[in-house]
Parts: sequence; C-alpha cells; structure tokens
Amino acid sequence: MTWWQRCEAIVLLARAGAVTFYSFFGTNRPLLFAIFPPLMLITFRLSRHGTEAAVMLVAVIGGIATMQGQRPVVLIAADAATQAQAFQVFLAVILLTCLPVAAEVTARARLMVALAAHDQEMTSIATFDPLTKILNRGGFEAAARQLLLGKPSDAASLIAIDFDHFKQINDRWGHHAGDQALKHVASLLRSYTRDQDMIGRLGGDEFMILLPNAGLEAAKAVGERIRAGVHASPISIDDRFVAVISLSIGIAVSHRGERYEDLAQRADRVLYQAKRAGRNTLRWAA
Repeated sequence: MTWWQRCEAIVLLARAGAVTFYSFFGTNRPLLFAIFPPLMLITFRLSRHGTEAAVMLVAVIGGIATMQGQRPVVLIAADAATQAQAFQVFLAVILLTCLPVAAEVTARARLMVALAAHDQEMTSIATFDPLTKILNRGGFEAAARQLLLGKPSDAASLIAIDFDHFKQINDRWGHHAGDQALKHVASLLRSYTRDQDMIGRLGGDEFMILLPNAGLEAAKAVGERIRAGVHASPISIDDRFVAVISLSIGIAVSHRGERYEDLAQRADRVLYQAKRAGRNTLRWAA
C-alpha cells in the first residue's frame, strides 16, 4: 500500500467513525441509515480489509452507545436485552450488505492485476528474445521506427553486427554452445552501450544496435570497442573448450527523414563489405 493509499484509508475510516459516532451519540433522531454511505464508499475504495475495519469500528461505537442506553437503538426497545438483539440485527444487515460487495470488489481487483500481469508477459514474449533477453526483431524494428519518426532531425547511428563463422561453433560443439555464444555476446553488447541505446537480436547470429544522438565518429568508437572487446573475451564450452568469437560490423548514420528500412539496408551493405574484407573488422557507410 502506498503512502497516498494509507492516507486515503485513514480519512475514509475517520469519516465513517465520525458519522457513526454522531448517529449514536450526537442526535436523538434515528439516523442509522446515514452510516451506510460511508461504509459503501469504504467497500468500493478499500475492498475487504477496509470493510472489515469499518464494520468493527461501527460495532465498537454502536456497542458502547447501546450499553450506555444511547439512541437510536433505545428507540426500538425498552429493555437492554432487546436493545442488544436489535443492535446485533443491525450489524448483521451491515455485514450482509457490505461484505459480499467487498468480496466481489476484491475478486475483480485481483482479476485486473492478473490480467495486467498476463498482458505484460505477453508483451514481453512478443517484444524480447527469450534466449538473450534483448529486443527481438519485431520489438527492435518497432522501437527504431518510433525513434526515427519521433526525432527525424536528430542523427542516429545504426550498427549491424554479424558473427564470423558462427556455423562452425554449432557444428563443432553443438547448438548448446551456439546459444551460449549468443548470450555471451548479448551480455557484452549491453556492457559496451549506453542505457538509451537499443540492442536487438534480429535472428540467428545477427544483432543490431541503434545509437540515438550519435554521429559517425561516436558510432565507430562504439563499434570498435565491441569488436575488440568480444574478440578479447573468449568463452568456455562445457568447461573444456575455448571459442574465440569475432564479429563483422557495419555502421550507417541516419539522414534527415530517412526510414528505418533504408538505414538498415545501408548498414547491411557495409556489414557485408566488412565480411569481404576478411571479417573481424568494421566498415561504415559514407
């Protein structure tokens, strides 16, 4: 419960207590019905626990008033036993009125929380790559398009990354080793980029990074840091073998108003230039 919710609960319970006290001690008129509006408000706002606290508050105040012979219960019967029975009937009416509603409100609130969690989980599945925990193709491309359309005048750099000889890792050590290599590289990519940079695995061994507000020189520095860092961080396979990973990298800087598809196409072209140049290197579009 947040600080604001605690304050709201205190205010609502204090209001219900004040109305109850006035109904039993402050007037000679039979105003028991005036207790129901604040109780129902508590039921809808605070659900079951708040309703239980409010009913207990009414029971304490009303019980003391009834024992002292205070109105309005004394208007119903003259003797103390009948007054106590009348007050018990009044409490039963409150319980039968408020608690079922509170139970329904609580159930609906839990259902809404469960639906929100399910929706968040489905969004995560649709947006993130389950192996590397970074954006998948759909999530990355949607975020990249939104960024480029939102700030068409600001330069952004796109880094296209591809493993060198990834198939050899799978063929030699199995797909488990390939998955381990992909997770290893994804972790390194996160460590070499800023929080605002977007990293995505587009499929297989292909990654892309979008650097907002970054020109060519900044993107080249990031690309070289990634290339050198990955090459200097071999991974062990089943605690027996060591695989050295190298990357080919292509960089393109967005033009004013350029679509994501065109920017990605330019980055891919220079990526393949890096592969033709001998791999484990980077190239950039003019």
